[in-house]
Amino acid sequence: MSRMQLILLLTVNLLLFANCLYLFAIILAGFINRSRTDARQSDSPPRRLAVLIPAHNEELLIEGAIGSLIHQDYPKDLYTIFVVADNCTDNTASIAKSLGAQVITRTDKTKRGKGYALAKGIQHIFDLNRSRSQNSEPEYNFDLNRSRSQNSEPEYNLNQSQSQNPEPEYEAVVIIDADASCDPKLLWELSAVIGRNSPVAQALYLGSNPQESWRTRLQQIAWAIFNFLRPLGRSSLGFSSGLLGNGMCFHLSLFKTIPWEAFSITEDSEFAIKLLLAGINVRFAPQARLYSQMAKTAAQASDQRLRWERGRSSLLKQFAPSLIKAALKGNLAALDQFLDLLTPPVTTLALAVLLVLGLDLFASPALSALPIASILLLASCLMMGMISIRAPLSLYLALLNLPVYILWRLSLKLINRKRTDQIQWTRTARHKTNVRRPT
Repeated sequence: MSRMQLILLLTVNLLLFANCLYLFAIILAGFINRSRTDARQSDSPPRRLAVLIPAHNEELLIEGAIGSLIHQDYPKDLYTIFVVADNCTDNTASIAKSLGAQVITRTDKTKRGKGYALAKGIQHIFDLNRSRSQNSEPEYNFDLNRSRSQNSEPEYNLNQSQSQNPEPEYEAVVIIDADASCDPKLLWELSAVIGRNSPVAQALYLGSNPQESWRTRLQQIAWAIFNFLRPLGRSSLGFSSGLLGNGMCFHLSLFKTIPWEAFSITEDSEFAIKLLLAGINVRFAPQARLYSQMAKTAAQASDQRLRWERGRSSLLKQFAPSLIKAALKGNLAALDQFLDLLTPPVTTLALAVLLVLGLDLFASPALSALPIASILLLASCLMMGMISIRAPLSLYLALLNLPVYILWRLSLKLINRKRTDQIQWTRTARHKTNVRRPT
C-alpha cells in the first residue's frame, strides 16, 4: 500500500477505536453506578399525573398496557389514563373506553406519526388544565435561565400556584407505549424524580418477551446496554440521558417553554436534543421500570430498524452544527450528544472493526492492535450489559447467533443506502405473547 493509503487506514482505525472507547466509557460509568440509583424519597408528595398512550391500531395489546396502569401502586385519584386513538381503523378506542381510559380521537391522513399523536394529547391535557383554572392559564415557575448554568444544579419550582379548584390540575404527563407492561411502582418513581429538581425523566424499559426467539434474546442484551447502562452512564456523568420514547415523564410547565414540536420518525431523540440545546438534561430513573414487546422475527424488526437508523442520520444532519457550536463553548453534554449520534450500534461497529482488522492484517499487521483493542472494548460492553440484568444462560447461548444477526444488520445498511424515499413512521407489527409481569 502507498503511504497515503496507510495514513487513511490508520485514520479509520483511530476513528473506530475512538468510537469504541467512548461507548465503553459511557457503559462503564453506568455499570459502576448500577447499584447506586436514587431511591424514592418517602416524603415526596405524589403529583397529579396524566398518563398518555399514543395508539395506532393497538387492539391486540392495549388492554395489557391499560391493565398494568390500572394496578399501579399510586393514589387512584391522582392519575388519569388518556389514549390517543391515532388514525385507528380497529377497536383500539372502544377497548380503551371499556377499561375506563379517556379516549382522544385523532384523524389526519397527512400528518401521521407518534409525534403528532403526542402533540394532540399534550394539547388536550393543557386544555383540561385551562378549563379547571380560575385564571386563563395555570401559573408555573420554571427558571430556564438558571438551568443553563453549568456551575449549578438547575432549580425548578414545580409547585403550581394554589387555587381553590374543585378538581386540581395535572402537573406532569407520563408517556407510555401501547404495548407496555408497567411495573406497579412506575408512577411513584417518576413522580418522585419530577419532584426532585428535574422537569423531565426517562424510565428504564426492557423487553417483555426475551425468551421468544434467539433474536429477542440478543435484543434484550442490546437493550440492557442501550436502554439501561448507556443512559445511566450519561446521567451519572452529568449529561442528558436522552429519551427512549417509552416511559417518558415531563412536568407540564416544560411545554410552555419548549413546546412539543418533534414530528420526525425519531421524535423522542429529536425532542431530547432540543431540550439539551435549551440547557435541560433528561434525568434517568432506572428505578422506574416498564417492559415492551420486542420484534421476534426479521420481518417485524426490519422496518423498525430502518426507521431508527434513517432517523439518527437525519438528526445528525439537523443538529450537528448546533451541538458542535455548543460543545465548543464548553457544553460537555452537547459534546456527548454529538458523539452519541456519531456512534453506530454495537453490531454495526463490530462489523466495521472486523472489516478493518482484515485490511490491517493484509496491509500492515502492526495496525491490528487498534481493532483488537476495539473488539475487547465492545466485548466488555456486552458482558457488562449481560451482568447488569443478570442474564440467564439462554442469553449467553444466544451470542452464538451474533454472526447471523450482524449479517442481517449489514443487509439493512445496504437497503437503507439504496432507498431514496422518505421513510414514514409505521407501527411495528405486534403479536400476542405471554407478557413478562414486572416484579
